[in-house]
Amino acid sequence: MFVRVMFFKNGDEPMLASKEQKDAFRKMDITNPIVEDGYIDIDTQKDPTYINLLLHSDLIEVFDGVYKIKNRQFRAMNPYALWIELDKKI
Repeated sequence: MFVRVMFFKNGDEPMLASKEQKDAFRKMDITNPIVEDGYIDIDTQKDPTYINLLLHSDLIEVFDGVYKIKNRQFRAMNPYALWIELDKKI
């Protein structure tokens, strides 16, 4: 089963990388689905540790810094979705 993890700031505004951030990751030859697509699909069978970290940590590093996690919601979508609302950047 896959879970699509998306990050939001200010309620329902998806966190997306700017063109400059995308270009910087490409120059470093780093492929990152969060930077490119705005989300990451995680296989719960192959990577349960990452899901566990997302569900229990207070902080998370996204492409432009470290944020406090404000809220989490599971959504009954296809694939299932975990929406993580970010609070203040540290």
